[in-house]
Order: sequence, then structure tokens, then C-alpha cells
Amino acid sequence: MPSMELRENVLKPIHPYFAHQKYLAFMVTTQSCDLVLRDGKPSASYISIAPVRSLKAVWLKLTKTLRCHMGGRFFDKKGQDQARLLFDRIVDQNETSMGLFYLHPDGKVGIGDPSVAFLRLGVALHSSHYETLRKDRTASLTPEFRAKFGWLLGNLYSRAAARDWADDEGGKKEIRALKNEFINGKYVDEPPVWVDAHKAKAAKQAKIDFDREVPDVEAEIETLTAKRRLDEVVDRAMVQIQGVLHPPHGQVDELRRRLAKDTTLRSLIPD
Repeated sequence: MPSMELRENVLKPIHPYFAHQKYLAFMVTTQSCDLVLRDGKPSASYISIAPVRSLKAVWLKLTKTLRCHMGGRFFDKKGQDQARLLFDRIVDQNETSMGLFYLHPDGKVGIGDPSVAFLRLGVALHSSHYETLRKDRTASLTPEFRAKFGWLLGNLYSRAAARDWADDEGGKKEIRALKNEFINGKYVDEPPVWVDAHKAKAAKQAKIDFDREVPDVEAEIETLTAKRRLDEVVDRAMVQIQGVLHPPHGQVDELRRRLAKDTTLRSLIPD
């Protein structure tokens, strides 16, 4: 966690937004060669740092970039594979479009949750704050991750080698469980709501506003899809009735209205 000195004395006066507690840490993105002290000062006039946040806190925001996003916290369930691929790209250090660098939990360096550094959100600090940043340093990347980190920052079209977390002992099982937790919303601050395909289609056709409060939208989707299923049952029943009895047009309309209002019939239709 960043020290009080870094938050209150450095960030708050010049970058108050980044002084918020939601930023768990910061990664220095300035090249190490520019941080070597010469005559007591680094050669770089400014030092860039990237904010780190818990992946649980930002997962919903990240998944909203997917095509399966319908609005608000609602997603077409057919698109869960898109979310799984996004998770894989993040953990494998391959999410270049968003500029994310994944940090696996490590209590020794103060990272308690799966987290990501937002490399596109560079915060520039004057080099006079070098000593404060040095005192706050709790860890550095190993050479292999340093190479991938540099590659991501440089936005080069190449693949620098980096160890996959799944390669560690028990890593595949751990990453698979972690992925399922994020996809299913377990422990996520704002879990996505995955809507079954037939409900999603009906809701889209009805142009439901998904950016409203979740309980209201969920209730509306349930009402809409229940009505749609009942309408389908009534339509099929009327086809059979007309095919056998040939009732007058007025009686057909009346029978249709009665069936549509039959609460017992509605209760028999599965969700």
C-alpha cells in the first residue's frame, strides 16, 4: 500500500484523484536507466507511475467492452466465452489494447487480491519526489516479467517471454477457479448479470434500458419473457382450436383474451 506521505504530500496536492484508497499501489514505468542517480539526482526530470487496482473492483468495467454487453450490468450469456478469453489475456499479460499488466496475489509485497496496473494511466511526478518513491518501493519485477512489462509499455509487435501463472505447481487449478469466480461474479465488487439467450433476445427487441437499477431490470425481463412464453402457448393453442372447431371470429378473440389472462395457465409455464 502507498504510504501516507505519498498519498497526502505528493499525490493529493497535484493528482488528488489518484490519492484515493482504491488505488492499491503504483508501478514505476520510467526506464530504470533514467532513474540512476547522477550527482544525487536521476537523469529523468519526471518519473511516471501507473496506478494499480484490484481486478475484482474493475472487472465489470472491463467486461463492458465486450460485444455481449447489453447495458448496465447485463450481458448476453452466449458471450461468456468472450469474458473467459478476456480473463486469459489479462492473466497471460496479453491484454495490450487496454494496457493492463496483471499482478498475482503475493502477501510478501502487499498484493492481497488479483490486481492490474493501468499502464495507459500514467501519473507524472517531478523527480524531486524520487526519495519518497524509493522509500515506498516494496518489490521489483523479475527479469522475465520486466521484459514483458517493457514490451507492453513500448507497444511493440512482438512477444516477449513471460512465465504463465498456470505453469506453477497447482497453478492451472488455481487460475481456472479464479476465472470461474470472476465470470460468475463471486467476490467481484460489481458482478455482471448473465442473461439467458432467449431472455436477452426478448429484452433487446423490447428495447429495455439496461442502465437502470438491476432489480428493476431483472423484474422487467422476467415479466417480459413470461408474457412472451404465455403468448406463444396461447398462439399454438389457438391454431389447434381453430383447426378443429372453426369458431366465429368474435369467439376466437374472446378465447384468446381469456387464455392470456389465465393466471393458472401462466403458473404452469416454466421459467
